[in-house]
Amino acid sequence: MNKSYVVGLLMVGFLIPVRAVRAQTPADPSVTSPSSTSQSGAAQSGATQSGGTQPVSSQTTSGSSSSSQSSSTHNMGSNYMADQYIVSGAVGGSYGGDVNNGGVALDGTFDWIRNGMVGFEFIGAFSPNFNFGQSTLAAAGDTQANSYMFNAIGSAPIGPDANWLPYVSGGVGAITLRNTLDVNSNSTQSATFNNSQFNPSGASSINLVDANQFGGNIGGGIMGFMNQVGFRFDVRYFSGIGNNNNNNDNNGSGSITSSSTSGNGSGSGVLNSFLQNVSFWRTTVGLSFRW
Repeated sequence: MNKSYVVGLLMVGFLIPVRAVRAQTPADPSVTSPSSTSQSGAAQSGATQSGGTQPVSSQTTSGSSSSSQSSSTHNMGSNYMADQYIVSGAVGGSYGGDVNNGGVALDGTFDWIRNGMVGFEFIGAFSPNFNFGQSTLAAAGDTQANSYMFNAIGSAPIGPDANWLPYVSGGVGAITLRNTLDVNSNSTQSATFNNSQFNPSGASSINLVDANQFGGNIGGGIMGFMNQVGFRFDVRYFSGIGNNNNNNDNNGSGSITSSSTSGNGSGSGVLNSFLQNVSFWRTTVGLSFRW
């Protein structure tokens, strides 16, 4: 037999099983031909256009975006309803009660409110030109009336971000009254009180009113915010508690006599005996900041 013919038959017999093995071997899934990729993309696009389900990747992106927005909104709301710290500055005036002319009043307030509902409050209120209604005390002119109150506060937040915060508060503290007269001034008060009865030692100044009263307050109002900045409107009643000095009523017309005055140029207030529990109303409006 021809040798070349035999060699050709052997090679054909070897190649036939090799091609059969290759045909039965599965394709590697990690390797995708360009044609299969194009066909898969076209199939997905066709399914979407015909009302089929969107690709999984699109659903995942949409779901994660929706979850992120929901989480952001929830966190914003929870932050505003968490503990709030509020600082306010306000201006207004005092009136009613023992006041003849309360003049300008300045308030500084600090609030801590738990979950926007209940908390504590400190109010420092200052009236540099407070005038009494009682005739004898009114003769002393402008008196500095300051108050320092420690309150409990309750509020009812309104709106998803607690933009409105109506509240009530009340508590106790101190009311201080000071009126120091410069006897060398050319004033009506100087002419009235710079004599041997009120200034026997010839001091250059006289403490006409010098008193600290235990007191209380109650009031309410509303705060409105745009994010962290807002305003505050407050109406409040102040009163001394249990500090009656004598039977002379602030609203009466008590007269000054040597027996009804106390102290001298270095005393603690020659008109203190005319003080009862001072009381008055105060209305203020101002700015608030919260965090």
